[in-house]
Amino acid sequence: MINGERLRVTFALDCCDREALHWAVTTGGFNSETVQDVMLGAVERRFGNDLPSSPVEWLTDNGSCYRAN
Repeated sequence: MINGERLRVTFALDCCDREALHWAVTTGGFNSETVQDVMLGAVERRFGNDLPSSPVEWLTDNGSCYRAN
């Protein structure tokens, strides 16, 4: 909590070393744009300006905050 407000965090982990590559924090909810920004930030941090040699595989927990309404 910050100033009595609960925080929500979404993040992208590298599954090999469990490093948090990118994240976002809010006191509200997340929209798809924020999640896409986190995903893009993680890919940029992991691969830089180079394209990955194979497709990136995203493993998610499909939590309720990521389901379409």
